[in-house]
Amino acid sequence: MTDSPAMSRHWLIPFCAMALAGCEDEVKNSGETEAGEPIIFESLVFTPEFQMLEAEAGVETVEANFQVRNSGSERVTITGMETNCACLKVGVADTVLDPREETKLSALFEVSELLGESEKVIRVSTSESTGRVAFLPVRVRVPEIFSIEPKNLQWLMGTEPESKIIRIRILRDEPVHVTSVKSSRDSMKAEWKEIEKGKKYEITVIPESTDDYLLGFITIETDLELERHRRQMAYMLISDEIDEEQSE
Repeated sequence: MTDSPAMSRHWLIPFCAMALAGCEDEVKNSGETEAGEPIIFESLVFTPEFQMLEAEAGVETVEANFQVRNSGSERVTITGMETNCACLKVGVADTVLDPREETKLSALFEVSELLGESEKVIRVSTSESTGRVAFLPVRVRVPEIFSIEPKNLQWLMGTEPESKIIRIRILRDEPVHVTSVKSSRDSMKAEWKEIEKGKKYEITVIPESTDDYLLGFITIETDLELERHRRQMAYMLISDEIDEEQSE
């Protein structure tokens, strides 16, 4: 079936303020999608099974698209779509599909704050689903820029206040320079040095004492051109027990 122009696009969840100048220019297709087997949900067939998108650091959004086909003999209505994150907005071109008719479901993933990999899910319900929903995974990978090891320093209360070292590596080809390092606690001294210009740095952290509980952080300032990721953090803790999962 064909909707009237006024109904040609139904946004069940707000997708993007396309009336704003330049909005469409911010929508990026990755050009790299891993497609599995189609998802068959009642009469609807969703292709691909999931989306695996690649994005460069600093990109605002990436778009994932699923083809939706009514393989049944009756009209099907898409009655609802939800996501498990406000960072993922989803819309569909047509909510009502006659037999053998197809439409496109589009998802806009906000990735400006993301480094590494993240997976979210779109949940789709239809006039056939009777309480059940289809799950469409969308995964995005943004290359890491920094390796900071460890990010969590721990000391056991009452032990020797020994120094610990945080090692920073720049993972991309272009150099990034550490410009300053600051401890949030006066009783925790943090000194940094350059090992390889624009590539490797070390921070030595020394507590004055481990007699008392302490929680603090280290702010690592860099000259990265991406403001959202320019400042990095590491954390330090003196407590009466060590969390092995967070320790070196």
